[in-house]
This record gives sequence, structure tokens and C-alpha cells, in this order.
Amino acid sequence: MRFEEINPFVRYAGEITPASVDYSVCSYDSRLFYILGGMGEIETNGARHVIKKGTLVMFFAGTQYRFVSAKSLRMYALNFDFTRQS
Repeated sequence: MRFEEINPFVRYAGEITPASVDYSVCSYDSRLFYILGGMGEIETNGARHVIKKGTLVMFFAGTQYRFVSAKSLRMYALNFDFTRQS
């Protein structure tokens, strides 16, 4: 894909409060999470990363992840595709 072909399609945008889960989910679209408050960890590719206020996380479609130790996490979530094509 060339830069000029990007035509984003937003599937979801809003504030969420995720819970800790024992399983990973696989995103079918790209995702941005901006942490507004709280603290926790996010696990992807077998590695855990601390997330807290001010953290920005981005995943591309097909990424497996899960929230771990989510202590009152509040975040903005944006789920999107880079094009409007199927």
C-alpha cells in the first residue's frame, strides 16, 4: 500500500474500561489505545508491558493481546482499517 492509498475506516471510537482476562484476543483491525488513568499490563507476543496514564499503544490487524492486572484502567480506544476495501 502506498501512502496516498490510505483511506481510514473507523470501526469504533470511545472510552473503555478493560478487564483482566485469562485469554488473548486477536484483533481483526488496527487498534490504538491511549491510557487516561489507572495502571496495568498488556501482554502480546509473550511479553508484558506496563501501561499507565499517558501511554499510547498501537496494534496492527492480526495481533494477539490481552490486558493483565488491569487496575482501574480507563482508556480511549480506536479500532480502524487503513482502507475501506474488503
